[in-house]
Amino acid sequence: MMMHPAGEAGAFRDLFAGVVAFFRFLDPFAAPEGWESDVRELAAPHMAVLMHKRGRMLGADLAGKTEPMRWARELGGFIDSRIWPYLSAAAQSAGKARVFDALDALVAEGAMAAAATRSPTPLTSRFDASWAD
Repeated sequence: MMMHPAGEAGAFRDLFAGVVAFFRFLDPFAAPEGWESDVRELAAPHMAVLMHKRGRMLGADLAGKTEPMRWARELGGFIDSRIWPYLSAAAQSAGKARVFDALDALVAEGAMAAAATRSPTPLTSRFDASWAD
C-alpha cells in the first residue's frame, strides 16, 4: 500500500481540499478566482472566433468525426500567444492546464448561450424581420 508523503493527516487534508474544490467547481454562483476574471477579460475580444472554431472542431462532420486534438492545439496556441504573456505571475501560478480548462469551459458556456438566443427563423433579409415573430 502506498502512503502519502505527509502521512494520514496529509492524505486527509488533500482529500478534503479536493472535495472542496469539486463542490466549488459545481457552484455556478461562486465568485471566480482573480486569474479567472483576467482570462475572461483577455479572451473577451476573441470569443466569437473561439466559439466558432470550437463548434467546427468539436461538432461532428458528415462522417460523424470530431477533432478534439485539433481544438486542444488551437486553444493551447491561443493561450500561449494571447493569454499567458499578459497574465500576472500570481495568475500563472494556477498553471496552464487550469487556464486551459477554464477557457474551454468559458467558450463552451458562451456557445451554449449564443445557441439558446439564436432565432429559429433564419434571417433572409438585411432588413429587420422582428415583426414576423
